[in-house]
Amino acid sequence: MSENKCPPSKPCKKGAPTWMVTFADLMSLLMAFFALLYAMSSIDPFKFQQVATSLQSVFGDQRSSILEFDGTTLIELNPDSIVENDQKENERFQEIVERVEQQFEREQNVQIEVDPDALTVTLTFQGEALFPSGTALLMPEFRRQLMNLSFLRDYQELDLLVQGHTDRVPLNRGLQYRTNWDLSASRAASVGEFLLDQGFIQPRSLRVEGRADSMPLSAEGDFANYHLDRRVQVIITEQ
Repeated sequence: MSENKCPPSKPCKKGAPTWMVTFADLMSLLMAFFALLYAMSSIDPFKFQQVATSLQSVFGDQRSSILEFDGTTLIELNPDSIVENDQKENERFQEIVERVEQQFEREQNVQIEVDPDALTVTLTFQGEALFPSGTALLMPEFRRQLMNLSFLRDYQELDLLVQGHTDRVPLNRGLQYRTNWDLSASRAASVGEFLLDQGFIQPRSLRVEGRADSMPLSAEGDFANYHLDRRVQVIITEQ
């Protein structure tokens, strides 16, 4: 039987066990702990399982650990976890992207931009067939294009932002709208009201903005490309 070794100034109690945690052991445990925290916060189940397997090897038992219970990982034990929720959200967003691309694949004057990090799809409608000059009345061709957004009825957890944009040319006096700010806001509102009337979106999920010429695509003085600035953007965001 091995003897307990205690400091001379502090006698050992009879039968008291002795143990020692080295600095290397402490660092290993801390590393495993922070790796576990990282794995649990990751949205990638495959990476989570990789880290879990590595930690099981470190702890010396590949069949049981704090990451696994009866062969079931924490991801499976908690279906409402952040990992699972993020997976479902990403899958739903990808489905929305596919439906947008399918509905607008034949539209020549509609550009689609996808931001997977912000879970946002931006549709940019351009061309002379949006509104008659100086008005906010939807032209028949533009109405037809907007009907492609009917699939939005199938998704309740969406935010929709409609932005109206104009070129730099000031409006003539005596027209219905005083400035390009007024005109762009009215055009955005016309699109939003059309989508509401069709039942594509709920009022609580809709916002409209008039941006006038504050976000131009053409250079100042490049009159040949001012038509690029006259556009409407419909921005779909997953909540």
